[in-house]
Amino acid sequence: MGIVFVLQIVRAPRTKHCRLCEKCYENMDHHCLFLLTCVAKKNHALFCWFIISCLVSMTLFLVHCAFYIMRTYSEQSLAHGLYTMFWTDCWVLSLIGMNAGSIIWGINLLRFQFTVVSKGVTTVFMSKTKSALTQQERLINILYFLIGKEPFAEDPLICSQNTHNV
Repeated sequence: MGIVFVLQIVRAPRTKHCRLCEKCYENMDHHCLFLLTCVAKKNHALFCWFIISCLVSMTLFLVHCAFYIMRTYSEQSLAHGLYTMFWTDCWVLSLIGMNAGSIIWGINLLRFQFTVVSKGVTTVFMSKTKSALTQQERLINILYFLIGKEPFAEDPLICSQNTHNV
């Protein structure tokens, strides 16, 4: 007969265990399957900066595509130019479509992250409660977050609920 030990860990408030990483993280937001790591207190701002840099890169790509199309097909009518482009530069059209879709997805992801951050919480610890913070306080929270500072103001309605959820 073996002895079975039950290990109970007391976690700090706003700490979550990730089953994929097998680690506990303070202020965990989510496990990112694209980056294969958890996004939490230590790298959450870097994650948002990564999204911003991807959005800038994709936008610059679309601008360069526009310059390429204008330079290459400027002497043709619109209909003839599109027809020719479909058969000769189909790869450009497909990349434009994929980048445009990715920009829409990235903007929504960043908007959601900033909404959560503005309230001083993370995706794991957010609630449906309306925020008691003003728009100015929420904007300052986002700016503080992006430069690596603690939140300017914590939402008393949301943060009081999250200290009890473990």
